[in-house]
Amino acid sequence: MDGPLGDIYAQVLVQQGRLDELLDHARGLLTSRRRQDHEVMAGIFSIAAALLEGHRLLSEGQTFWLQARRAASRGSDGAVKLACLIGSIRTLRKLNSALERRMEQIQRALSLVSDLTFEIYDQRVVAREAGAELSELLLPGNVYGNLNVNKGDIFRLINFVLQTNEAFPSAVENPERLRELGVKLAGPRQLTSMRELNAMVARSMYNSDDTFLLPIIRALRDEVDWTLARPWKIRNQIPDSAVPVTSG
Repeated sequence: MDGPLGDIYAQVLVQQGRLDELLDHARGLLTSRRRQDHEVMAGIFSIAAALLEGHRLLSEGQTFWLQARRAASRGSDGAVKLACLIGSIRTLRKLNSALERRMEQIQRALSLVSDLTFEIYDQRVVAREAGAELSELLLPGNVYGNLNVNKGDIFRLINFVLQTNEAFPSAVENPERLRELGVKLAGPRQLTSMRELNAMVARSMYNSDDTFLLPIIRALRDEVDWTLARPWKIRNQIPDSAVPVTSG
């Protein structure tokens, strides 16, 4: 994994379920003095960080997100930089630490979302993760009142994810999960399709009442956690039905 195609090799290891092998290689690269292509390193470290986060090894995951961000800052495009930044922001939230540093990173992420007007829409996973993590800024009275927030950028990002059916991947082929989301987000109303779920969430996002927004934010973040944990579930042959619960 120390060659010019190391990031592609890392993706192959994930697909083959060789997750521990990938993490061993990535840990070795952290201490290696061999010079590597920065974009390749950003890819390897971000894949490792996501795996660690999905396995709830958050402190080590944050270490890899930091290294991924550093590598991306030296030679990656804006979407990669945003992906690494959002990973770090998300992990800091879960660790419930470094509020000031998280605020600084959120401001950088907002700037990138604003700058990546078109590029981000070619990266649906990045759009899903960024929309889920930045959605808390839509809440009235959030703790980030001093940040320069363009809520329109966040709304557009989340709407794009909803329109492309990327917001709730755990429910796409799982009617039971769709019904569960319906109970959480629509109350007694029965949702019968992904289209209905996405439309309902899109309408509710513009409601400034916490009672509407908080369940949606939690659901969006649960979906990100589901995707992060999925490689481990596939490797360990655990059914997809269980969706991890986030810390908020």
